[in-house]
Amino acid sequence: MKIYTFLFLILFTTLSKAQTHRFVYEYRYKPDSTADNFKNVNMALDSYAIIY
Repeated sequence: MKIYTFLFLILFTTLSKAQTHRFVYEYRYKPDSTADNFKNVNMALDSYAIIY
């Protein structure tokens, strides 16, 4: 019975790390402090759900 519990816990932790949240946002910056124009770049932030 202990081996089944151990295998279940390993399987559960592996599956819980498979969930991902992706946040897409627009990053706006000036290439130079004296410049008047801005550059826009689409960025992606991946967040992994970790359950301890």
